[in-house]
Amino acid sequence: MSRIREYLSLKTGQTSLYIRFSSLDLLSDVRAVIFDCDGVLIDEKTSYDVTIKEVVSYIASLLSGLKVTPQMVPDETIYAVRTVGSFNNDCDTVYMLVAWFLHRAVEELKVDLGERFSMLKSLSVEEFAKTAASFGAFSDVDGLIVKAIFRELERVVAPLAATALSLEEVERNVGFNGEFSERLRALLKYPGVFGESILTTVFDEAYFGSDTINQVRGRGPFFNFEGNLKHEKPIVVRETLEVLKALGLGMGMSTGRGSWETWRTLAELSGYFNRDACIFISDIVNREPGLKQDVEKPSPWSLRLAADKLSPVGNVVYVGNSAEDFVMWRRAREADPRMLFIGIYGHSEEMADFFIENGVDAAIPTVNQLPKVFELVKA
Repeated sequence: MSRIREYLSLKTGQTSLYIRFSSLDLLSDVRAVIFDCDGVLIDEKTSYDVTIKEVVSYIASLLSGLKVTPQMVPDETIYAVRTVGSFNNDCDTVYMLVAWFLHRAVEELKVDLGERFSMLKSLSVEEFAKTAASFGAFSDVDGLIVKAIFRELERVVAPLAATALSLEEVERNVGFNGEFSERLRALLKYPGVFGESILTTVFDEAYFGSDTINQVRGRGPFFNFEGNLKHEKPIVVRETLEVLKALGLGMGMSTGRGSWETWRTLAELSGYFNRDACIFISDIVNREPGLKQDVEKPSPWSLRLAADKLSPVGNVVYVGNSAEDFVMWRRAREADPRMLFIGIYGHSEEMADFFIENGVDAAIPTVNQLPKVFELVKA
């Protein structure tokens, strides 16, 4: 039975705002708000999502010899992988999509990966870039077939939604054999950091831009990417942050991205946030790669740290928009019952249903409806 009856529903234009009746008093005692960034504060669809498609097409083409274009990588497949709840790191999403395509291409398109795998095996990032640049034309492939291969992954990962399985566990669940995964990881040197891992290096340059990467990573460039960061824009507006500030709410972040790009995109809006309570997981992992497993979402570490920095008393609400945000919050709440969750569902009724059926404290279409929630519960 649906849990929608547990929620106060308020129509706001073409969308609805949902607040759980049992959470009204809890939300009225919120002292601090912690935000995820992508899809909450910042629109990542023109930056990170575009970069995922670009990097998947680039690496899949190099390794298969087929002309895989970004347009052949469906948005729905990216979102389906993210619903597992353990793919906050977009490089993991790229790896999963590339691995799936290559795995299926061998069977359905009769692609022989042996020659290219051998040619690119054991190459450093610099050597890989030079070798890749020397490759000639790629063979044409039916885009509808490629899209169908990716869309098949959606069906396979659907039962894994919100399980937060590790990348290795997801690989086993979708049917990859150990030898295939081992070879692909070794070739791409994944996981790993910029300048050492081929996949991570390609992704970072495609996101930041090859002309900017040295400012961010202190190395490179190795490739030649225009970069998608310049297309990013904030979702949150100044009026929203002004209202939250006037309510006396401390504001922080728990996000998988880095600080450099976040402050760049938020620009003058950055001043509303307590910087000590803004935890940027990418910064930590780039400094200390060995901490990846401990700090990346859905680990609750960053959320609990941000909460401790913001408010030792009163309730703290986390505002997220994904399965991994929800899983992270659920784990954080086990140790700190003050933690509440407001889900941002955007234009996705499926995401609204996910949040409601999992009993979150509130679900709203955009972060800019957050003042309305506090207006209602504090009335």
